[in-house]
Formats: sequence, structure tokens, C-alpha cells
Amino acid sequence: MKRIQKIAIVTGASSGVGLEITKKLVKRKIKVYMVSHNEDRLDSAKKEAENLSKEIETIVVDVRKRNEVFKAVSKILEANEKIDYLINCAGVSIHGDFGKLEERDWNEVLNTNLKGVFLFCRAVWPIMKVSGNCQIITISSASGNTGYSGGSIYCASKFGVNGFMEALALEGQEVGIKVTNICPGQINTAVWNPNDPEVNKARAKMLNTKAIGELVEFLIKRPWNEHYKKINVNPFAIQPYLKGRNRGPGGKFPEQKNIIKTQKNKTFRI
Repeated sequence: MKRIQKIAIVTGASSGVGLEITKKLVKRKIKVYMVSHNEDRLDSAKKEAENLSKEIETIVVDVRKRNEVFKAVSKILEANEKIDYLINCAGVSIHGDFGKLEERDWNEVLNTNLKGVFLFCRAVWPIMKVSGNCQIITISSASGNTGYSGGSIYCASKFGVNGFMEALALEGQEVGIKVTNICPGQINTAVWNPNDPEVNKARAKMLNTKAIGELVEFLIKRPWNEHYKKINVNPFAIQPYLKGRNRGPGGKFPEQKNIIKTQKNKTFRI
């Protein structure tokens, strides 16, 4: 009997956790649509993942924009007639002294981290509701469980994601959509300041992207009657003060104009 191929969407797939999850999924013969706002990085990530499978497509999408999200989902549905998995990984991080943060920072973080998750979930929900036996997995953050100094906007976005996913998981049980929220602690990715010796010393103790990829793989392998609504995973031993050291040399927050420039061009947004 011919095997029916599973279809997955992975947002924030151009690097880090999203790319690692893509690799895990394609190894399992799942066709993956890699989504990111950055076309160059997305193309590079696709080439890396294609070493494992050619069943990969890329779509450039700004997760903050409803029209782009719904258009992408419609395109995927037209080509496949179903969507089995949505993995939300796209995110942005702006940290700093609250007295120096601006409304534009709030909008950037909340629209990406929270609205972006909402839009993709909303776009696939009616499709998954008809199909049944589908999964939505969101990579949130331990920062959605506990706030910390300097992380006011980022924590607000992740607290919002955690509440949204908790409610959606209950609603999903009624219609055959399994919803899981993964809340990792510090992960060794490019988001951390490479010029901070204390951060670099702690990198070996951080979670790696492979660990999050393995968690997602674990979830999609489980029998349908098992439902993991929320998974908290943290480094076993790491200094808590590192939460405040990831945005600038020596633990100090860079000037806001530098945060915005770095976030948009290189580091923070995936």
C-alpha cells in the first residue's frame, strides 16, 4: 500500500531551532515547507537540509502580516490538499532598560512572537479541523513562565504565547488537533552576544538546537492517545544571571539604535 506523505510547515526555519527541526522532520520522510522572512538565509538553510532530503520547499513570509501568512498556507494546501504539522519557531528578541524601550520595540516583538503564532495557527486551524489527527507545536520560552530584569517586552510576548497555547490545546482536544507548547531555557544559538566571555563560558551548559529538534521528533512519534500539552526544558546547571547578559558586551544592554540594527540585519529575528 502506498504511504501517504505527511506535510509540515516550519516557521523561523532559516537557522537555529527551526532549521534543526526541519532536518529531523525530513529524516522521517515528511515534506517540509520552510518559512522565513529572510530569503537569502532561507535558501542557504534549504541547501543544508537538502543533504538529507529533497522533499523541501521554501516560502518567504513575514509572519506579522495576515495576507502573507494566509496566502502561503493556501499555496501549500493547493499543492497537497492537507497540512499535518505546524511548527511555530519564528521569533524576535529585543531586550533592554525599560525606560529606553519604545513602542516600536513592543510592536516588533509582540507582532512577531505572539501575533505570528496566532496568524499561522488561525490559517491552518480550519484545514486541520477537517482532516483531524494533526499537530501544532510551538517553540515558546521559559521566559513565558518567569519574568526577568531587562526582558519586559520579550517576556510579555512569551507569557502571551503560553496562555494562547494552553487555551488552544484544550480547544484542539475537541476537534482532533493536538497542540503542544515547548518552553526551553537558554539555547546555544547566535542570539547570544559572542563578545561576552561569561556567556561564551556558559555555552557548553546551554541546551543545543538538536535537543529541541529531538523533542519535536519525540512528539510526532507518540501514539495519538498521548498528549503533551506543555514541555518545560532547561539546562541542568547554568547561571541565572545570564538572562541579562545576552544582548550586549559585559552584560550591558547596547544602545537602542544598535539593538534595532542588529535585530533586523543579523541576529535576533528568524
